[in-house]
Amino acid sequence: MGTVVFSSKEECYKFYLDYAKGKGFSVRKNNLKRKDGEIIWRQFVCSCEGYRELKHFERTERKREPRALTRCGCLAKLEIERNEEKGVWFVKEFDNQHTHELANPDHVAFLGVHHVMSDFKKAQAVELRMSGLRPFQIMEVMENNHDELDEVGFVMKDLYNFFTRYEMKNIKGHDAEDVLKYRAS
Repeated sequence: MGTVVFSSKEECYKFYLDYAKGKGFSVRKNNLKRKDGEIIWRQFVCSCEGYRELKHFERTERKREPRALTRCGCLAKLEIERNEEKGVWFVKEFDNQHTHELANPDHVAFLGVHHVMSDFKKAQAVELRMSGLRPFQIMEVMENNHDELDEVGFVMKDLYNFFTRYEMKNIKGHDAEDVLKYRAS
């Protein structure tokens, strides 16, 4: 079998995301190497790769509860490198050895990296918001438009985050208090 080649690192990342979704795990971007400011090597790993750093356990002055432990030393990864002569990216190393149970296909859509609000769904959400619906009502409409909950492609928190970013971006000339008053209405 020949070397797998990609035209860009973004294309490779999308390929690995699709692969991960099909297998039942989540992906995160890990290490990278640069040469003259350009990325020449990139590593994508299972989101359970490695372990939480010791410094996060030693902190005593916390304002919030620490996040749940999710890293279990998983070994799954995909490393890509850029061939400067040809201008393409190739797979340098691939490891599919997981040290944890993979997600059930029905639950994969709820893994963080697989939450995606398509442009169509964003536009639909904005229209529904402009017609007077509140975010929880918009989520109900989205869920009712699909046979399966995972077909929506995102969860309530994603919808709230989208509206927060959307409103902050589109309300110009107002200070933060005005934005918060607008959101409360």
